Amino acid sequence: MVRVSTTFIAKGCERRPNVVACSKRVAVLAFASAGDICIAQLPEARSPSRIVSTNVAHERSITCLKFVKWIDEPSGYRDIDYVIAGSADGLISVWTVATDETTTAQCSLFSKHLAKGGSAITYCAGAVQSEVSTSSTSSLMTAYSVPDGTVHVRWKDLKESSLEVDENEAAISFAPDFALCFDFHLISSGAMILAVGCSNFAIQVVSVNESNKVLSKVLTLRGHADWISSLAMKEHEDGALLASAGQDNLIRLWRFSTDKDATARGDAPECTDHSGSEFSLRPQIMNLPLGDGRTVEVHVRLEAIMSGHDGWIHSLQWHPKRNQLLSASNDKCLILWEPSEMGGGVWLEKVRVGDVGGQAVGYYGGCYSPMGNMIIAYSYFGGFYAWRSAQEQTEEENFWKPESLFGGHSMAVCDVCWDPLGIYLLSCSLDQTTRCFAPCQATCSYAEIARPQVHGYDLACIAPVSTSCFVSAAEEKILRAFRAPKTFAYSLVKLSGCDFEELFPDATMLAEQGASVPALGLSNKEIGEDPGLEHGLGGTADELAALVAHPVILEELPTEDHLMQNTLWPEIHKLYGHGFEVFSVAVNHAATLIATSCRASQQAHAAILLWDTNRWERRAELLHHQLTVTQLEFSPNDSMLLSVSRDRTFALFSQASEDLFDWMLLAASPKTGGIHSRIIWTCSWSANSKYFATGARDKKLAIWSITGASEGVQLAAESKRAESVTAVAFCPLLIDNCYVLAVGLEDGQIEIVSWNPLGNELDILAVINRSSAHSQTVRRLRFRPCIGQWAVKRDNGQKIYELASAGNDNAVKVHRLDFS
Repeated sequence: MVRVSTTFIAKGCERRPNVVACSKRVAVLAFASAGDICIAQLPEARSPSRIVSTNVAHERSITCLKFVKWIDEPSGYRDIDYVIAGSADGLISVWTVATDETTTAQCSLFSKHLAKGGSAITYCAGAVQSEVSTSSTSSLMTAYSVPDGTVHVRWKDLKESSLEVDENEAAISFAPDFALCFDFHLISSGAMILAVGCSNFAIQVVSVNESNKVLSKVLTLRGHADWISSLAMKEHEDGALLASAGQDNLIRLWRFSTDKDATARGDAPECTDHSGSEFSLRPQIMNLPLGDGRTVEVHVRLEAIMSGHDGWIHSLQWHPKRNQLLSASNDKCLILWEPSEMGGGVWLEKVRVGDVGGQAVGYYGGCYSPMGNMIIAYSYFGGFYAWRSAQEQTEEENFWKPESLFGGHSMAVCDVCWDPLGIYLLSCSLDQTTRCFAPCQATCSYAEIARPQVHGYDLACIAPVSTSCFVSAAEEKILRAFRAPKTFAYSLVKLSGCDFEELFPDATMLAEQGASVPALGLSNKEIGEDPGLEHGLGGTADELAALVAHPVILEELPTEDHLMQNTLWPEIHKLYGHGFEVFSVAVNHAATLIATSCRASQQAHAAILLWDTNRWERRAELLHHQLTVTQLEFSPNDSMLLSVSRDRTFALFSQASEDLFDWMLLAASPKTGGIHSRIIWTCSWSANSKYFATGARDKKLAIWSITGASEGVQLAAESKRAESVTAVAFCPLLIDNCYVLAVGLEDGQIEIVSWNPLGNELDILAVINRSSAHSQTVRRLRFRPCIGQWAVKRDNGQKIYELASAGNDNAVKVHRLDFS
């Protein structure tokens, strides 16, 4: 048997607002990535930040995610929180997040239902409140909006475990306008409101009558000059404060009060803000119905207008303990606001954090940690940023220090590979980046330590040449080779504790400097090579200076902005030869030969090109396939090259002579009547080079043996899986004379199977489900080339192998397989 556990998860955030939230009750952060809800642990004194789990929530992308607001504190719910998610497929799901002192956060489905009409969900929110009639029962209110301008509110008893749809739902329409954001708040006992920000630049205050399940508009607040994108309410004195912000770059603060003295400013004049919009300081009055039939009079007036951002404001959040407001904007800044000590309703900017220069495109959201001593933000590229208050270490209250956080790709991951020694892991993605992950000895964790390539095209494949060099290809005709700089090598040694001489035996193969990407360029130029800064190409000197990389030897894990700008590897060669986009690449184990293929619809373009790594030039081409070659793999003894293709065939080439570039066709499957009847996606060799496996869209997994006969190969085993086979990898370890394979499926599951050459059956040892594996198609599986745990200090006596996987769900994961 085999025990499977998760070693590491790397995943970036969705590229949209309102998909990151921090719980104030269970000390975790939740974010959406593809259709998954990811639960992450924030850094603490004894534990680093990491992604704890991924949970398959929806089949399509999540469009909004938020933790509920706890209006009451029911008994028995101290270590529980609820997170609500809405998706593009029109589903609303509520998940329970629970934790205790001995376990990490666990996420489980509480309820799920289809929105009325099945439209995509544009926003969601929720609140927990005790029933009006009895304090012994608490209900969960969930609100969601759809593109037709309707907001729906549902009530569900917290003690109900059924996922069935109930009828406790009410709706209110704001058509022809869109309901863009909203927030619940309890103004007075029994007087619940829902503040709704709309596309007509107004805030609609809605009374939520839980007893009768009725929603009614009671007040309209005007003043914004563009769409309202974020609302946040909190208790304040005898009422509440409502913060609103949007695409007019302004924040407005509204005071809700049940005190009649609020009318003292009733004679205040009409005013005009700097944008020309008129606003009034006179209070407005609304009557909210209570549960017992009575009403409460609430006075609402504009408290303050805050101007400080130069771009759209995407999110607002109140500090969990103080009277402070956090705003995140598209202008690459987060601002912490608080009232002036002079009073008078004036709010001032206290702290501003963010990026200067670089490639960031602004922040989609920001939130406080549960204790309020950390700010977390995320950007367009799906990366996370964090700043921790340094007040505990220094007397400077307004000093916030950047910290590293978890992260990963923000789009589908196409390929993943280990370096030849298995110290670090490389991945490439449609988000146009190549990333490097490695263990961190100081924190006993794993993290991204470098981003060797930030490209302008979607990346397709990657392969290591040595510990200091790799090749990658994107949706272009060029294969690019990169060399590790010395800053990366010394940083890797410092962080992981590995031996420099073992990892980089020839230090002359390392680049002296890091790299930067010139303005309007695609190539990573070694620092000092690019004349663009001297001549002012592509922008002003100040603009270009902001993009200059400053690589350093890392003493601690890097932050997101450092990864984006200061960890690039210099590009050393471009390999031209293909007529269309490069699709697959493989490097032999001696690091002397590279094989590549490209997209093709005829035989001439389906040729496999062989490249010399000494002279970095094309030396031969192999013709056989009619359509795109989807994967290439050299045998472990480097004597054979296996290719699989969209034309439903595989081809086996062998070295014909001592000439490294003299290859001949040894065997091939027939074009008709073969085992596979659909595109062959994947292939893999056994460690002894005696067998290879192929997997195809027809759901078949086939194992072939190399024979000395004229036919070259023969079918050794065949099995049909439940889904299309999209990735396969042989484990280097034999268990009881049986071969072990990892099989990736189209639905995201990974099966661990064993095969005995004396029989024809494949036995399933373990199945890694979609939450632990991938929620979408598995693109690549790679076993670590050496036995033992993925760490420098490892026990090689253990029968443990690490399996890296990449999928269309934006995830890179490492699974630990323990055969002991």
